[in-house]
Amino acid sequence: MSVLEKLSNFVVETSEQAVKVVEEGAAILMGLDQGNDETTSSNKGQASRDTPANNNYDADGYGDFSDLEGLPEDFLNEESPLNGIAENVLGDIMKNQVAPRSTWENIQAFKAAITWSEPFILCLIGFHLIVIISAIISTKRGGLGSRMFVMGVIFLTVRSAERLNDYGANEWERFATQNYFDSRGIFVSLMLSVPLFLVSACMLIAIIREASMLLIEVKKHELRAKAKAKKEEKKKMDKKQD
Repeated sequence: MSVLEKLSNFVVETSEQAVKVVEEGAAILMGLDQGNDETTSSNKGQASRDTPANNNYDADGYGDFSDLEGLPEDFLNEESPLNGIAENVLGDIMKNQVAPRSTWENIQAFKAAITWSEPFILCLIGFHLIVIISAIISTKRGGLGSRMFVMGVIFLTVRSAERLNDYGANEWERFATQNYFDSRGIFVSLMLSVPLFLVSACMLIAIIREASMLLIEVKKHELRAKAKAKKEEKKKMDKKQD
């Protein structure tokens, strides 16, 4: 059964209960003067309608509810069947909500939970762009010092992620529209640490690649030097034989 069908059933059942309670209340109100005959009750009703002094409104225009004193206490203390209906409906709706199951659904849910147009998120994206550009420049044109500087900045930032998460949880109202910083640090891990780890991993791969290429070049140079030395020795041996 779908959520809409359950909701419609709740509405129908609630309406039936409300009509039943109204009918019971009307029956109790109409049965207050059961000891009198029908002629006396009708005459009293006509007299109450014709005489302004006996109407059910006071001088302030508010109704006179003194007749309710004769109602049974069980009826007066009975809770309305409408109480708690909204809570029950919302509870059933929440129970039938399907949580993200696959990795792609979790990613989509995380993406939808972030306001990407707010300045805080844009500044965070800008920080990552600066780090990526610096890593590319230092890898292609810079030396070992520039690479170590970029990786040092990444290391310090990731090292401070927990403290940044605590600070954000306490001061998020100053720079964000909602609290992204939970106790487990999911937002900081995914939006700050993971991109920096990827950048540092790419830099390490580039360094290892360059080191392997350099090792290959050194090995080639050694082989060429050995081959050249062998040729020179062979020439010397030929000259001695001549």
